[in-house]
Amino acid sequence: MEPAPGHDLWVVRAGGREHLIPAVAEIVRQVDVSARRITIRPPEGLLDLAH
Repeated sequence: MEPAPGHDLWVVRAGGREHLIPAVAEIVRQVDVSARRITIRPPEGLLDLAH
């Protein structure tokens, strides 16, 4: 997690890339701690950006 003004950013690694996902209700749809799974609904283009 990286702090940012206004909200935290979660660092997600997938496909050899890192993505910064804003931890806001509009994007994060579900968090299942026991399954270690987070479901997101990213706006178009968000996952095209790499950190």
